[in-house]
Amino acid sequence: MPFECPQCQVKNSLQILTTLELGPAAGADETMIQLTECSHCEFQALAIYQESRGGALEGEAFSHQGYPLAKEQFQLLTDLFRVCPDGFKRMCGCQAHQELARHAALQDWVAFSQKNPFTMKLAPRSGHHAP
Repeated sequence: MPFECPQCQVKNSLQILTTLELGPAAGADETMIQLTECSHCEFQALAIYQESRGGALEGEAFSHQGYPLAKEQFQLLTDLFRVCPDGFKRMCGCQAHQELARHAALQDWVAFSQKNPFTMKLAPRSGHHAP
């Protein structure tokens, strides 16, 4: 699923490289932590996807925020993600799940990025036009 890069603004260039699913955290029913990189300008970011269903499908809401990362921080997180044997296993007890779950509970992503967050913009599919 490609996104628009907030740095170079090239559509379909910001790709999710890896995902770690945490499950419920900080009021969200579902939380996923993702590492992203732009194939055009090499911009790197941590992305946080959170979904809340509010008990009904009509009450479904989501947030998908990105946090720009320095290359060193991106590498540290990449190494942490590699510790996990299965990123989509919510109850995994690995170091990566434990550490990122602590940050998710506190909504503390500033520990990874000192830069302003941005909204992940899904790039429109080619051939589809908005009404």
